[in-house]
Amino acid sequence: LKSAPTAPDAKNAANSLAQEVKTSGLTLLDDAKIIQALHAFCANKKSGYERESGAMGLQALATVLGTPAAPILVQSLPTLFELYMDKGDVVREAATAAVRAILKSFPPEGLGFILTRLETALDQTKQWKSKVGILDAIRTLSNQNKELIGEYLGTTLPHIEHAMHDTKAEVSSAATKCGTALCGTLPNPDLLPHVPPLVKCMANPEAVAACIKSLSNTTFVAEVTAPALAVLVPLLNRALNDRSMEVQRRTVIVIDNLVKLVRDPKVAARYLSGLVDGVDKIMQGASFPEVRAFAAAAHATLLKAGASSGAPPPQPRDLASETQECVRQMVPFLPPSLFTSVEPLRPFHPLFSLSLEFSGELVADLVQSRKYDKADAWKRCVGTCLSPWMSVYGGSEDKDGGEVSETIRTHFHALYKAQFAPKSNGSSEEGEVLCETLFSLAYGALLLLSHTTLRLIRGRRYGILGPN
Repeated sequence: LKSAPTAPDAKNAANSLAQEVKTSGLTLLDDAKIIQALHAFCANKKSGYERESGAMGLQALATVLGTPAAPILVQSLPTLFELYMDKGDVVREAATAAVRAILKSFPPEGLGFILTRLETALDQTKQWKSKVGILDAIRTLSNQNKELIGEYLGTTLPHIEHAMHDTKAEVSSAATKCGTALCGTLPNPDLLPHVPPLVKCMANPEAVAACIKSLSNTTFVAEVTAPALAVLVPLLNRALNDRSMEVQRRTVIVIDNLVKLVRDPKVAARYLSGLVDGVDKIMQGASFPEVRAFAAAAHATLLKAGASSGAPPPQPRDLASETQECVRQMVPFLPPSLFTSVEPLRPFHPLFSLSLEFSGELVADLVQSRKYDKADAWKRCVGTCLSPWMSVYGGSEDKDGGEVSETIRTHFHALYKAQFAPKSNGSSEEGEVLCETLFSLAYGALLLLSHTTLRLIRGRRYGILGPN
């Protein structure tokens, strides 16, 4: 690969290398120092051929090895992004193709994992072409995962907004396109017509007044969920601090209308609590009684929805602990030869440790979102990620990991159901039990009862009590 005279020869050598790794096992990437060698090729300032060959090698590994190698090759992204500044067109094209291959190797459930790495790379790189490449990669991911990207808007958009203010026009333009693609995935149809002005506000704070005016003339009917609030709340905070009394009036009206459609108190507590102080300030100090009245109505709506300025903010997920616990639950179902020790846990190889932790993080997300009925997702997150390790190094005959992933899915589902199992006091004096079950009840998008135990005994009288 290093001495290949032409690009086709280099490509053939890269594919042969990847096939050898696939046959011999993923530990070869570290034991034979393949990744280190390819990174050295990419960093060779004296030879454009070597830089191109290094990128080709990483692309071939991602394409041939697929998902099992994704958590290993993701460490190569910063090296490839640096090649975006290369003077040679063929080197930049090879680096771009390698980045696309690595991103494509991740399952849809790994979106949060890869976004975190791209955000870190965007913040750390100083090269403008590298920033443009990272922004284009995030935009591609958003277009490919429109139904999943909304969960991450709250953490991703601040990085994109920061890039919009970059001094390099190309970076600012790429960030605007990326922000438009991200906001275009909002599940709220009432907000989709307002995506361009919302993105413009991120890049230009002077456009806030016009955007608020547009929003105040909109009748909102669809439920407002976390992705929509992740986009709107920063804008509303800016508008609350605007000096114009007209902008303040329109802003509190928009807040009142929007918050009435927020059904989840946890979402309200997470996103809306930051608006309470701003609305309260207008309610107390606005010059016009009309504005104070609108602010008072918005303030009452915020509190009713679950927002609070005094309560501590909701604790973020401790993803590291969740991942560690999921890995601990998964280990008994994996071949023992993959571990030199179980207590404390010691995987047999550092690269397997990366793959196991990656799979555990994906499983933690599945558990957190309660996707116990998505067998295909569990197979992608467990079986596909770990099957090469189990077959080559664990002696498993489960070639695609389907059996172990189904076993692990069933195990986690059983743990989940045990948390909500109906509790019986063991007394037989109550009478004949007509019904004892666990159920949930929703009206439209509003969840009324969640994992509620219903226990009915003959001869008793039952009723439902509610505020209405």
